[in-house]
Amino acid sequence: MSTMHRTIHTIAICLIVLLLMVGFTVPCRAAKQGESETGPSGVVSQYLHDWAVTGYASAYKDVTATVDVSSLSMNGSQVSAQALVAVTMTLKEESVSDIPTFRGMLSVLGMTHFDPSISLAAQLPASEEGLTEQQQAQARAQLRDWYEELSGYINTPFTANLMLTLNGKLMLDGSLDESSIQLFIADGPDLVPAEGVLPRPAAEREHEGVAQMQEILQESTVAQVPPNTADTYNQPYTYNHLVARDYANRWTSSTYGDPQYAHWHLDGTVTYYDTSKWNPAYNWYTGGDCINYVSQALTAGGLSQDAGWKPYTTAWLTLSSDPIKSFLPYMAPPKVGSVPEKGPLVLSTYEWASAGALRVWVTNTIPGTTAGDPKTAYHIAMITRNDGTLRLYSCHTDDQLNAPYSPPYYDQAKENLRLYYVVKGTYKLTYTVDANAGGYISGTTPQFVAQGASGTSVTAVPYRGYHFVKWTCDNGVDPPFVSPANPRTDYNATGDITVTATFAGNTGTVIISSGGNGTVSPTSVSQTFGAPGTTITATRATGYRFVSWSTTPYPPYVTIDDSSLPQTTFTTTSLMPDGGTATITATFALPPSVPVAVESVTGTLHFWFYGASTPVVYGASTMIPVVGDWNGDGTDEVGAVEQQSGALIWWLYGQSSPLSYGASTMIPVAGDWNGDGTDEVGAVEKQSGALIWWLYGQSSPISYGASTMIPVAGDWNGDGTDEVGAVEQQSGALVWWLNGQPAPIFYGASTMTPLVARP
Repeated sequence: MSTMHRTIHTIAICLIVLLLMVGFTVPCRAAKQGESETGPSGVVSQYLHDWAVTGYASAYKDVTATVDVSSLSMNGSQVSAQALVAVTMTLKEESVSDIPTFRGMLSVLGMTHFDPSISLAAQLPASEEGLTEQQQAQARAQLRDWYEELSGYINTPFTANLMLTLNGKLMLDGSLDESSIQLFIADGPDLVPAEGVLPRPAAEREHEGVAQMQEILQESTVAQVPPNTADTYNQPYTYNHLVARDYANRWTSSTYGDPQYAHWHLDGTVTYYDTSKWNPAYNWYTGGDCINYVSQALTAGGLSQDAGWKPYTTAWLTLSSDPIKSFLPYMAPPKVGSVPEKGPLVLSTYEWASAGALRVWVTNTIPGTTAGDPKTAYHIAMITRNDGTLRLYSCHTDDQLNAPYSPPYYDQAKENLRLYYVVKGTYKLTYTVDANAGGYISGTTPQFVAQGASGTSVTAVPYRGYHFVKWTCDNGVDPPFVSPANPRTDYNATGDITVTATFAGNTGTVIISSGGNGTVSPTSVSQTFGAPGTTITATRATGYRFVSWSTTPYPPYVTIDDSSLPQTTFTTTSLMPDGGTATITATFALPPSVPVAVESVTGTLHFWFYGASTPVVYGASTMIPVVGDWNGDGTDEVGAVEQQSGALIWWLYGQSSPLSYGASTMIPVAGDWNGDGTDEVGAVEKQSGALIWWLYGQSSPISYGASTMIPVAGDWNGDGTDEVGAVEQQSGALVWWLNGQPAPIFYGASTMTPLVARP
């Protein structure tokens, strides 16, 4: 407490001292209501008891009061007394939503109840859905914060300690003349009319809530700019105002005006304190510990210390004597109504300064300057309760615990004021991406914003092949109106948060189809970008072969590992949109026929397939070479025919026994005469200068080619059925005449045997 503090305090005490000097004084402590005390002390005690119980019964239930008259003086019939009145009571309301001020806030939104666990949008009636996201954010934050404090008051008794001073006149019968009574309450170091701490009508309190919510919605239409991050005090921290409140109540007591706790100073002033109730972990300043005590409570609530504000710097110990380094200049706005530049304190009001906020006594405002200039502050306390009806504070020197205070009382002679500060944090908003790293954050991260202010917009940008899914807040209370909204803006910062953007690979539908002449499996797949590949299988129809896989659209939405294999895997590309569709098609075709030249080498037949680098060896050189698809697998195998006992005996590769067909004088040929995918045998005879084709399963022969030519057969046009052909030996080469083809093919030496095969 400063010298000015003690001087003003002395003025308040002198009234009592004067009465003690000129009148009859009763230094009493036993006069407590409920005892059998009679006389002036008993009359005063009973009056104060009834005044408190009756006064608070309008808003509270189970009201009881204990009166401890600490001093009483008489001057004729005039009586003056001081007493500590401890009033224990409980809110009448059974739910937060029924508390008048909170009910008024809800009424502006068209609501009757509030659930802090769900979004405000889900609770708003249809008529209020036009509120902007920022208005919803600010309204929900205010309702949630007040709900947190108020819910702790429901059905919970508490005690308010009133230090009252009564001046009045005793009547002849010993009773008090109530028309003469003047009742004051200690308001820090000052005395103010006591009726200000009694509950006002519920309608007035409800109107306060209406006005507050209207102001919140109005302010939410104005863009909030984060503070300059280069400022001295601007650093990330959180502040738990209820923890700070609990600390304040833990380390003080009600001693003000109690003679047993009076400490007189050389200048004639007196202070009241009990250091046994102070925290021994900190230094004590018995000449004035109010700011030291408040600094401790703020620290307990989580307010970050720094080089300028820590034990026991000027800002920690001094309210306002230094215009730069003292507590208020360092921690609060430089003038009433300004935006905080360096500190966490923001001006509030009597109605809406919650527990954990600060109350500052200021006086002697300099004419022409802003009211409440911090240089004039002389006392500070921590607010410990605001239930919308009763406001309490706790402080040191003079020590008070849960003492009520009234709306601002202006003493014109002193020009004193009451200022209220709420503690605003500077919070860190961090935006990141999940472990899948399917995208990145566009915008500022991290951001440092003042409590209650808005951050700037950030966007979760997916990489190609991914899409944004949602935001997730590490504190689990991500407002629903920003999740999964993208871009995202966080309104009304109330703490440090880390927000993670989740991305997922685009998932598309891939149709697997067959162009005919075979089947595919599976036929449809839901495939996600970045997921393991899916295996697909193409199964050819009999007589056909698998050609390749192909995809649409182009550029392709899928990548095939090896499109030439009938069984392979595919994955989606980054081009696949989420919900997109792509098609993979398997193509089948009949194997093309190619020329085969056969030579006799060391008693065996060597089959040279067109385009092959090595021959196939099968059969004796005395046999007639043939080729054909004997098993219907789409690929031709070799064979050898021997002339035996006037017949052609067919030895076919892979067959367990030979087949007899045609006369030994005929030329053996093979081909798929019926298009069933398996080659059949045939025999060609030379007759009347022509080649006469006898084909297995056919009812009549075919005539094609000259008798001087060598008969061959193959599917020259890819229609699935073999056609006939004839090869002549000309100028040392084999010349291939194929039925239906416009020109012959030259392949092989004239000394070789011509054959046709599907390799």
